[in-house]
Amino acid sequence: MKHSNYSKDRMTNNKTILSFIFSILSIIIPIIGIILGIVGIILSRRAIKESTETNQINTILSTLSLIFSTIGIVIQVLGIIGLLSFI
Repeated sequence: MKHSNYSKDRMTNNKTILSFIFSILSIIIPIIGIILGIVGIILSRRAIKESTETNQINTILSTLSLIFSTIGIVIQVLGIIGLLSFI
């Protein structure tokens, strides 16, 4: 039974780490960052739902991923609008 709980925590941790990576990449990589930001938001929402109150590190990291993904999408959209305004 203890092995089952470890496996579930590990899956949440993987989703949390992946969402954090995608959220950082959504800020850094131009144009493709929109897609990475959307994937980051989806993964962070799932990780937040799966995390429990006892696993606060995953919840905090997932919340940061959600914030960074949103910021990344906003930056990418503003960049595209700025690029299109010069064309």
